[in-house]
Amino acid sequence: MAGENYAISADEVVQAVALEVEGTADEEDYPKTDGLGIGYALVPITIVGLLFQFTSSSFGMGDDIAAIVLSSILICRCCCAADYKLSPKTRKYAVILLNILCGQFLCGIIIIAMSMAGFDDMFEAFDGQELDPDFDSIYLTLIRILLIVGIVLDICAIIFACLYTWHR
Repeated sequence: MAGENYAISADEVVQAVALEVEGTADEEDYPKTDGLGIGYALVPITIVGLLFQFTSSSFGMGDDIAAIVLSSILICRCCCAADYKLSPKTRKYAVILLNILCGQFLCGIIIIAMSMAGFDDMFEAFDGQELDPDFDSIYLTLIRILLIVGIVLDICAIIFACLYTWHR
């Protein structure tokens, strides 16, 4: 097999490049059902993630990880998505969704780390040391800001999961 020459015509090369370059391929060239099942799973996962962000952070983080795995499968074309032929527009929605989910996961990790630091300060207060009120107010303000950013990212994740699924 090594050393065999394959003749590829110039028209075949032009067609292959045209399909890969954004905006030059026809929408009919891409099947509308590729990745639709994963999209149907992503929408409820992101909605449940928003609902459980207020009650259980561990379930919300697990939900984020599941959505990140599904989005990664779509983008990397591994596992069950190896044969998917996504249009550039649909692929962009999946890439944006993955970026949003990673940012959301990062916010969750930072909130958990800050909460752990807050517990350490609380234990020091039980030992008879006073907490610095300036540190406490800055600390709580940062947590509130991260929670608001997390909620905005959750809403954006729902929007882009819906766009990926139904705006093909």
